[in-house]
Amino acid sequence: MSGREAQSGGDRDRKRDRKQARRLERAAPSPAPPGSSQQRPAQEIEAAHAPIEAPGAAERRAADESLLTLLTPRQREVVILTALGLSTKEIAADLGCKPKTVARHRADIAGKGLRGATEMTHFAIRMGLVEP
Repeated sequence: MSGREAQSGGDRDRKRDRKQARRLERAAPSPAPPGSSQQRPAQEIEAAHAPIEAPGAAERRAADESLLTLLTPRQREVVILTALGLSTKEIAADLGCKPKTVARHRADIAGKGLRGATEMTHFAIRMGLVEP
């Protein structure tokens, strides 16, 4: 290989490197100078990171609180134990009753709006009866 061919290969490499460097510079955001309109005030940043309340969350909270008042203390226990992952037999043993009684409590709870273990678990977490 002649000297000229080697030189052109090196030129191509340098040219490619410069091109890649320019591409990276364009892609990287440049920091905003102090006092520019691109800087956001601290309150705006805090507001952007504040928890967002889902639409209808206040209504759901009110409905959950009214449902909680409708549940008997025993039904609350069944909801909590269900949310903790216990089976019907385990709940019955824990409460000192028969599994059929626990099934009746669950049916009564379902009649008040909580259908199934998943809904009971979500309800118990939302109301702070159990930790997630």
